[in-house]
Amino acid sequence: MIENRTQEIKETAFHAPENEDGNEITVIFKGDFEYLIRKCERYDKLVQQSLDEAFEEHYNKAVERGKETK
Repeated sequence: MIENRTQEIKETAFHAPENEDGNEITVIFKGDFEYLIRKCERYDKLVQQSLDEAFEEHYNKAVERGKETK
């Protein structure tokens, strides 16, 4: 599951569109802008989910280590 999310994060990350010459396009139409907003929101959600899971995993390990030392 985490590998799938990592791949989706890579695919969802913002990359400015390029023209035929490989130069970034700086003019963005309203429809494209709305699409980019949705894409960024999805990216943010995926990254936050990964951070939450990583925190929980490390927190639980720390709690277990704390119990072992008592």
